[in-house]
Amino acid sequence: MSQKDELITLYAWKGTGYGGLASHAVYMKLGFEEAGIPIKVIYPRFFQPDEETLKHMEEASDYVFIIHYNDLGPSTKWICDHAKKYGQKVIVWATDQWLDPRKDVKDSVYKNAFKVTSSIDWWLEDWRKESSSLMVPEDKFTTIRHECRIGNPIPKDKAREILDIKTPYSVIELGFVKDEKYFDEMLNIIAPMKDITFLIAGGMDPFFPKILFEDKIKKLIQSNKMGDRVIWVNREVQEEELDVLYSAADLALAPSRMKHDTLGTINWSCGSGGGKTVIATNDQRGFLELEKYGACITCPLGDFSSKIREYLENEKLRKEQERTALEYSLNWTREKNARRYHELFQN
Repeated sequence: MSQKDELITLYAWKGTGYGGLASHAVYMKLGFEEAGIPIKVIYPRFFQPDEETLKHMEEASDYVFIIHYNDLGPSTKWICDHAKKYGQKVIVWATDQWLDPRKDVKDSVYKNAFKVTSSIDWWLEDWRKESSSLMVPEDKFTTIRHECRIGNPIPKDKAREILDIKTPYSVIELGFVKDEKYFDEMLNIIAPMKDITFLIAGGMDPFFPKILFEDKIKKLIQSNKMGDRVIWVNREVQEEELDVLYSAADLALAPSRMKHDTLGTINWSCGSGGGKTVIATNDQRGFLELEKYGACITCPLGDFSSKIREYLENEKLRKEQERTALEYSLNWTREKNARRYHELFQN
């Protein structure tokens, strides 16, 4: 085994906290560290020139684990094209679940990556169909489900005191605060429920104009007279803050307007791994698949109000779902996923 082969290079857009795509770099870096697997982290730029990618390849180990986003498509293609020349095995994990839509990028990943992984089964079927003309072996594609952060809960009373929650119940939604995540609808749904505090855990998406939606959220809080029933951590939420937030919450919410969206699983995986019942919208195949495995429950947006009340007021039902979700999450911790990727490379 060469010196370079002793570690995995994690190649991903730099993340600093929870609430957005870059969260996966935070998750998996911690996962490899928790598993005791040596890693070297390289943070590329979006749309960086080939010569910069070449420099990164020369610095990388023999195992390259790419956390792929669409804007990293050119770099991902370049690395897959040249991997054999540099004696490197490349695993591409498509966190958006869809690969870069450009055909040349997809073809390169299909032909030249060592493995291509998804956290949702139904994407694998799409990839197999798309790559059928390239004579790609079916076992190139595999499922490694979303990594889950397992919480270290503190007593609920203490968490509620820290956050100064006055109502009997509280619910949490984690992620970048943007239109796709239905934060506005959640405010309107929760507003009439005077016994609930809404914990908004995340700041505005840095890649989208924030001022209009931020103003909309602030005006909704004001017009619904929810000032004392909304706690908004208006920034990226850090690892050490999650246990307090989830310990205080009774439910986690994961709604989405995006029909193909599975990115809400960032919220879902913190929620289920934090021992919470997660309610997600049922428009996404990804959430429906996760519901099948007991990781969350889904319903139409129009049923969120009744579903929230049902699970808040029926403690037995809520606790049963919490146990089911936590059992699922314990099988897909970020540490176990790091080990799974390590085993893929070695096999």
